[in-house]
Amino acid sequence: MNGAAGEKQEAEKRIKEYIQASSMSLSKKEEQDFKELVIHNEETAKKVFRGSNHIGKAYILIFLNSQGKGADIAKEEAAVWAGQMEFINSNPLEERAFRSWLSGETDTMPETMPVNKYIMGFPHRKNVELCYLSKVCTFTERLIVYGIKKGYVDIVRGPVKEMMREIGVPYAHSFLEHTIRTYQLSEEDIMQMYSAIYAISGNAKAEKEFYRNFICTWLEQDKDRYLAAIEKISKDMRKKIFAVLKRENLYTA
Repeated sequence: MNGAAGEKQEAEKRIKEYIQASSMSLSKKEEQDFKELVIHNEETAKKVFRGSNHIGKAYILIFLNSQGKGADIAKEEAAVWAGQMEFINSNPLEERAFRSWLSGETDTMPETMPVNKYIMGFPHRKNVELCYLSKVCTFTERLIVYGIKKGYVDIVRGPVKEMMREIGVPYAHSFLEHTIRTYQLSEEDIMQMYSAIYAISGNAKAEKEFYRNFICTWLEQDKDRYLAAIEKISKDMRKKIFAVLKRENLYTA
């Protein structure tokens, strides 16, 4: 066996070992060593990713996407996720059109989108994947569009929160600006979504401040329009939003 082939085989073996070890959580040093191994052995890492069903293979996607690499496996994973989504009260044609758009197979955004069976968002690690996936393909931004249009707060909040934590608030800001502009989302939908996230953000300081800045601007510049948008939200969420605005002295009826 020549040197290059031997190095590839050794890299593949070590990547698989790290994936298995990730079940018990990795130390910061182990995670950094794993990251360097993946980045320096991109094609081998992709081979392992495609051949593995272990949950730990997500690290490969995260590490490569964080460097703007691995767009091919990101798109493959996006297609899998789009295919796995479950809906209620929808027809096959509507589902097919939505999955094709969400996965990036087509750029034609469907006029109607199916109702998601599960609206509680994703586990932490999946949100981190979605955060870095946003660097190399359109899946995350289209998922966010879907969440904003349908009012799925957790689906929007999770990936954006991880962007703030993993990459920084400026990245999250530019990502959302790009998404809103690209898909021509209505300001009313944005007002409702940002306010809902603000109302449930608790003590997450960076996240809370991010959405608070938008709300303050809307209240200063176009209060009547903002309040009219909030009045259209479901009763429970509307009460929650107004309670938080009142408690934090942003608005009192």
